[in-house]
Amino acid sequence: MTRTLLEALVGSHSYGFATEASDTDRIEVFLTPTTDLLGLTDPSDVSVGKDDRGDYTRWELRKYLNLALKGNPGALELLYTDQGNITQRGPEAQFMRENRSWFLSKQLYPRYRGFVFSQYNRMHK
Repeated sequence: MTRTLLEALVGSHSYGFATEASDTDRIEVFLTPTTDLLGLTDPSDVSVGKDDRGDYTRWELRKYLNLALKGNPGALELLYTDQGNITQRGPEAQFMRENRSWFLSKQLYPRYRGFVFSQYNRMHK
């Protein structure tokens, strides 16, 4: 069974822009048990879906760290989101949040620029 390291509310609810029609979005980082990593099949490193609490994206720790180090906006959001948006947190997540500056690099600019332009274009269609 996987262990959740960090889970947070993201999207419109976390920024105070939610309306009656807004869905609830969560991102979770989990740790795959060593026995699963050493098995004959590759465990899933990402899942996207919907459950009784809303929409979710789940990343395995290694996948999450790769995304964060490449400046992925969704991955970095977990490190910088307000404490009130965090629904689950383990000691590993606290360590990552305390050292979040390790994930900042020049790779952020093109990623966030692309993200901002895509959001701008969606608003003006």
